[in-house]
Amino acid sequence: MRLAIVGGGLSGASVALHLARAPLGESVEAVIFEPRPEIGRGLAYSTYDPAHRVNVPSHRMLVFSDERMAFTDWLLARGEMERDTAMADPNGDLYPARHLFGEFVCERVRGAREAGGALSILHRRERALRIEERADAILVHGEKGEPLEADYLVFLASHAVPSTAWSGGALDAHPGFVADPWSPDALDAIGAHEAVAIVGTGLTMSDMVAGLERRGHQGPIVAVSRHGLLPLGQDGFEPVFDFLEDRTPPASLAAFLSLLAERRRAALAAGHAWQDLANALRRDLPALWQALPPEARRKLARRLRVYWDVHRFRIAPQTGATLARLLARGQLSVGAGHVEGVEAPAGERIALRVSGNSGTRTILADRVINCTGPDTRIAHSGNSALRSLFSGGLARPDLLGIGLDVTPEGFLVRADGRVNPRMLASGPLTRGTFAETVGLPEVTERAAAVAGEIARKINAPGR
Repeated sequence: MRLAIVGGGLSGASVALHLARAPLGESVEAVIFEPRPEIGRGLAYSTYDPAHRVNVPSHRMLVFSDERMAFTDWLLARGEMERDTAMADPNGDLYPARHLFGEFVCERVRGAREAGGALSILHRRERALRIEERADAILVHGEKGEPLEADYLVFLASHAVPSTAWSGGALDAHPGFVADPWSPDALDAIGAHEAVAIVGTGLTMSDMVAGLERRGHQGPIVAVSRHGLLPLGQDGFEPVFDFLEDRTPPASLAAFLSLLAERRRAALAAGHAWQDLANALRRDLPALWQALPPEARRKLARRLRVYWDVHRFRIAPQTGATLARLLARGQLSVGAGHVEGVEAPAGERIALRVSGNSGTRTILADRVINCTGPDTRIAHSGNSALRSLFSGGLARPDLLGIGLDVTPEGFLVRADGRVNPRMLASGPLTRGTFAETVGLPEVTERAAAVAGEIARKINAPGR
């Protein structure tokens, strides 16, 4: 029995690790297509900048829900606190550099590969380019060698790289433009006194600012986004009340917003912090999301997603302190506005023309960093394997056009509306179905569910 896993980042590693724990009635070979040298890092945990920290305490960085202290114990055993004295916040919670969690996951994968058992994990260090389905097998064509024949497939690709469409092409070849903030050398060429403009004010911007400060940057930094909202700080993680309280999830946008307002009033009256409300909402979000009709989901995604993101994806205290420090001394400024024009004459500073409620202004910068976030429009994806799923009728876009249409169990829905019983998906491209799929708890929860579905398929009598 062979399983093909396309994408060996955190989601792919988590599926394999949970399947390794599952009782399997026969030997299974899981072949992971991942061009990076290790399985488990992906984009999020491949950064080696020590200023890029995990956004929740180490005891909440879980691969398995029953191993609450595994990562923390690993950090302490390696002496990482002695190497990074700023890791602990005032409460004693640990916020290590992100690459350390990547290393921790990679070690878990190596351990599973060496442990033997019913599951064998193989790494094909190449990209999957095309996927097709035959009556007796799924074929995955990679960059090298013969195609892989598999019985089941899990597709775990991410969204496309940040779009640069907002620049109108004016910066595409400009040496001062950092189109991909996650390239390993993204900040290396920025001079200590150069003026930096950042388009986007979310988590990526926060990491870039922290990275610049660590490098001793002293020049002005201006960050701008449509709403000018910064990620909020951490304070409490566990839901302390039930959002739905055994109610049926509302089936209209108006009813959902009414329930949200009601729960907010009750939470504040009871003395709860806003983080408590966000945590409670997060726990019930998949059920709330799936109960809404498609048009209501579209409106929520278009109008309220940005507000949810700043409350949901909060930053580490160390990163928050960096932003506060630079804001206080005037080195960093943050504003709301839309980039409506870019001028980049050779040998001169880049000029961003930004329009907002207070009018139009021009930001002059030596360097511009694109922190607009992944391009979630599925039609803009350059992933050839994903395109082959669509062209072959093996999958279809979700109703919001931000990912793959999947069932609540994670199976792909074909172009003709039938469920594909041999292909599943997890990770960012299933956000249209599950509302939230990129936070670590959601990644591991969905990975466990997908692994469970595969184990049930394999163990089914008379399969």
